[in-house]
Amino acid sequence: MTPLYCVTMQEDISPEINIRFGHDALTLDSWSIHHQYSALCTVMGPGMTSQLQENEFIRDIFQLGPRPTNTGINGNAKVKQSKLERHLVNAAAFKARSITRGKNRDKRSAVVQ
Repeated sequence: MTPLYCVTMQEDISPEINIRFGHDALTLDSWSIHHQYSALCTVMGPGMTSQLQENEFIRDIFQLGPRPTNTGINGNAKVKQSKLERHLVNAAAFKARSITRGKNRDKRSAVVQ
């Protein structure tokens, strides 16, 4: 079985590998880009995907353009709720659930007797 690079050199086909990370995709369509990516993966290790998303220099090397902003539906920026806000929303939902369950329990106990 011949290696992939021998087959591609003989048939003059360059490898095309798509790497998806976040909302972006990197296409390795030449041997030079593939070699650069492999070398950076060796150096960066498992942190390569986060570097592709955040690092402006690496994004420039692979011509990924500027880093995308966190936009939600209709282009509105996503804003993460603070821990206190999440806690208050969950507490209000829990209280409403408790009240409705309590009302249902009162009805069931009246029927059983």
